[in-house]
Amino acid sequence: MTSFNHIFSEMPLVLFTILAQAVIGLSFVYTPAFLNGYKNFTHLKYFGLF
Repeated sequence: MTSFNHIFSEMPLVLFTILAQAVIGLSFVYTPAFLNGYKNFTHLKYFGLF
């Protein structure tokens, strides 16, 4: 097994970890924003992009 194959065999774990951290981080950002008055989903979407 080459190093290149070893890197690609671990890619699903890396992608899962990055996506899981992104979801948790966005929930920590969106929950207070939603509770503090960003009730309009258009404004909330722009807030998330910012």
